Amino acid sequence: MDEHASRMSGEPAVSAARPLTCQGHLLLLYGYLFAQHRLHLEVEAECLRQLAKALVSIVEAILSFYQTPISIDTGTPIPRHETRDDVVLLGIFDLVLAWPSNTVGLSFLETFLRETQR
Repeated sequence: MDEHASRMSGEPAVSAARPLTCQGHLLLLYGYLFAQHRLHLEVEAECLRQLAKALVSIVEAILSFYQTPISIDTGTPIPRHETRDDVVLLGIFDLVLAWPSNTVGLSFLETFLRETQR
């Protein structure tokens, strides 16, 4: 999905995520998030938004991934989502807000609001 995406907008990959979702190809979007390549921010955010239509267990796995502490240059572990751009955070929030009764999503949101420096 990435090699032909515009560096500015992520198109046409961003638009491609929507019909993939409508056709039930959520595995491709999920695979994009966890592939071992550099993600395009706009495409990553759109994949997150579209994966709100996935099973609760998949949404919980995605949130767990973004909450996992990783070490950066300082050596201090921080949640993975804190290393991501605001565009990606918007995708994560759209994913969380699509499942308002999910306790994992609400916990993610609560922790973010309590601990973020943004």
